[in-house]
Amino acid sequence: MKAFDQYRDLLDEHTVFFYSGAVTEGLVTAVSEAMNRDAAEPVVNLKRFYFVLVECLQNVIHHAGAPGGLEPFLVVRKEGSDLTLVTGNETESGQAHAMEKRISEINSMDPGDLRETYLGQLRDEGFTQKGGAGLGLLAMARKTRHPLGCRVTETKEDKSYMVLTVKI
Repeated sequence: MKAFDQYRDLLDEHTVFFYSGAVTEGLVTAVSEAMNRDAAEPVVNLKRFYFVLVECLQNVIHHAGAPGGLEPFLVVRKEGSDLTLVTGNETESGQAHAMEKRISEINSMDPGDLRETYLGQLRDEGFTQKGGAGLGLLAMARKTRHPLGCRVTETKEDKSYMVLTVKI
């Protein structure tokens, strides 16, 4: 089932890349090829972009709902010197709301707090239920220096569709 329909407004002259479907290694290659066509992008922006791309796609993979649910999507946009990644995927409602809360907490931190929280997570050496260290959102916020965007829409009884927006 297509979930992207309600986000069609993201597709305009600023869209560099759009994909909806299963997340595979080939997706990273396709995005890389699309980005390489824009040779004017500074190397430092591309490094940040690829870091955030991998983190976003890992979030989609780790927090994706069961097969047969709403399809995930990825949009890459370029407006002026800003690159924006937008991902969407269906997940358990509890996970979606927990991530929404975590993103709100992260957005309220100043750069020093972000750094200390990130280093604290590194020292903690613990893992989340999904097997990560919980560093991805913190790392994205540190790399991008922009607030992370998150929108959660209830889709079924215990499922939600989460859209993450990261500006680089």
